[in-house]
Amino acid sequence: MYQVTGTGLQAAPITTTILPDSGTALANNTIYNVAVTVGTYAFTPPATGWAHGMFTTGSSASVSFAGPFLGAAPSIEASKSYEFDVLDGVWAVQEVVSA
Repeated sequence: MYQVTGTGLQAAPITTTILPDSGTALANNTIYNVAVTVGTYAFTPPATGWAHGMFTTGSSASVSFAGPFLGAAPSIEASKSYEFDVLDGVWAVQEVVSA
């Protein structure tokens, strides 16, 4: 399946529940809905393009992101949920809070 973009056709995003090994680049055009809690993990952006995802940290968390941030770098805490977007190596990461 393809989506029409301003520059032509783009493959529809892939959705997965599994992150690659820590320090390995995320896949381009991929949505990560991580099924397990994240303890120690180094997020690395795709070589080109974008990725989006959500993850929850475990009772002990050491999470890092390779590259610059749009806005402030997040302070990742244990037992919380986060959402991220990365486009061309620039991250936007935010804690998910409910009202």
